[in-house]
Amino acid sequence: MKTLTAITVAIGLLTSSLAYGATTSTEFKFDRDARIADLGLAPQSEVRQVTLSLAVRNSAAMEAHAASLVDPASPNYRKFLTPAQVGALYGQDATTVAQVVNFLKAQGLTVTKVYANNLLISAKGTNAQLAAVFGSPIHLYQSLGRSWEAPAGATA
Repeated sequence: MKTLTAITVAIGLLTSSLAYGATTSTEFKFDRDARIADLGLAPQSEVRQVTLSLAVRNSAAMEAHAASLVDPASPNYRKFLTPAQVGALYGQDATTVAQVVNFLKAQGLTVTKVYANNLLISAKGTNAQLAAVFGSPIHLYQSLGRSWEAPAGATA
């Protein structure tokens, strides 16, 4: 199974409880370059792995904590958090994660991992399923002897 590394999608729009006042973007962008050839639709039956990024809860506190980790005067200096601690402080709650997992499963995707930080969820599905879920067809691109697959435009 090939891994689709070109798509990481913030899916804060899936459930209203993900918002927490933060904005998310689900638009995939890469600079258009004359050397990049769009070869059209990628094979629709190929299975891809994607990792979805959920909105951070309390991002200002997370940024402040990260800064304190490198400040020798801080009591948090070099006291790193485990992924589970990050999840408890800044990740989405269990209900929200379950809503996203259930949504993905209802769309025919297979959820392969929910990360301990409650900010990432990995799933796999065919290019056709991913295109239907995220609202953008998956195309095959080529440039300078390399090929990759990516959404053809903005995702839903």
